[in-house]
Amino acid sequence: MSDVDLAVQYAREHQTDFLDEYKDLLRIPSISTLPEHAQDMRRAAEWITAELERLGFNPVEIMPRERPPAPLRAAPRAPPRCKSMPARAPPGPASLR
Repeated sequence: MSDVDLAVQYAREHQTDFLDEYKDLLRIPSISTLPEHAQDMRRAAEWITAELERLGFNPVEIMPRERPPAPLRAAPRAPPRCKSMPARAPPGPASLR
């Protein structure tokens, strides 16, 4: 079975769990510029931050702003090095240095 087939199978087997998790996010009234929803916006940003970290994005932070929404900044983690992978790239042409 290919990696894609395994991923599709996993997604199908866990579809209900995934939908329940995302419904939790959708229940947070977070699409608003009304000041009374500032805490909801923060809660939604914290939910998304935790989910991105769980998926392997690191670091993830809620960028400070004076008003909602609170955008997120994330970068994927570098893949682990294989033992056979050189610690640095071999020297290339001088034009690339």
